Amino acid sequence: MLSFSNAAYRQMWQHRPESTIADVTITDAIAVWKSHARSGVGWDQIDRYVCTRGARPDRTLQIPLNDGRSMRCSLSSLPPGATLVRFRVANVAGVPTEARRTANTDCLPAS
Repeated sequence: MLSFSNAAYRQMWQHRPESTIADVTITDAIAVWKSHARSGVGWDQIDRYVCTRGARPDRTLQIPLNDGRSMRCSLSSLPPGATLVRFRVANVAGVPTEARRTANTDCLPAS
């Protein structure tokens, strides 16, 4: 379940997980991310990483967005079996530094 998101995440994905009554699962979050991205991203890899318990090596994927930008998705394991999913818009010529933001979300595997 998505347990934390910051303002950069909400702006980046146009998603306000705290506004829903139900828990936001990793499947729900991936559906939101997928709607903003081109095909070919390893969403199943993200899902497997988040749903795997225990210590895991960090992982990074590139996500090509629908608007032509590229985003880096970094996955890191946290205790006790949680996952930190971070997004960062890759350096793009002509994009001001302040427009490149990092969004953090701590995704716990669905029970």
